[in-house]
Amino acid sequence: MAIDFEKLKEIAKTRMEMEPSNELELIEWLKVWWSSTYNLPDNHPLFVNRTIEEHMIDFYIKKFQSNPDELNEDSKKSKDEYEEWLKKEMGEDYHNEDDFLVDPKMSEKEKLEILEKFPNIKEEF
Repeated sequence: MAIDFEKLKEIAKTRMEMEPSNELELIEWLKVWWSSTYNLPDNHPLFVNRTIEEHMIDFYIKKFQSNPDELNEDSKKSKDEYEEWLKKEMGEDYHNEDDFLVDPKMSEKEKLEILEKFPNIKEEF
């Protein structure tokens, strides 16, 4: 039986580039990532005896250690997504946190103008 090296390369390439869409694909992707990261086979007890969640945490720790900026990008992205969701849900009642910042040097007139813009806010400043 002849070995089809091109087909084997294609399988390896597919596994390396896979973006898992279900648990089975995630496990296959984790096997490749873990084996290449730790230079151990995926049937090693250190791999087999851990949960998917433990492997994913390990993956993200390594990812953020190698690129700390990604951690901040993910946090900013999450905050931006949340802000977009709030805007959609609240409509014209939405105001971002900057709308509520008050300068301690602000005059009483300026404070009253703010209170007029936001009638549902209690005067606490």
